[in-house]
Amino acid sequence: DETNVYLLLELATDGHLYAVSSRGHRFSEEATSIIVREIAGGVKEMHKKDVIHRDIKLENIVMSM
Repeated sequence: DETNVYLLLELATDGHLYAVSSRGHRFSEEATSIIVREIAGGVKEMHKKDVIHRDIKLENIVMSM
């Protein structure tokens, strides 16, 4: 509608990346590379649409493993 914005997200069952890492989970070099590539790809797509994200941090990256 014209007055509200709705945001639909895929269910991220493991929570945000900071919570996953603070529970003691250590990512392999390969997994880290994949995660960083996915984040960079998402930011690239946002920039193509003239959208910026002002607060990229582990707490704002949700995931399912």
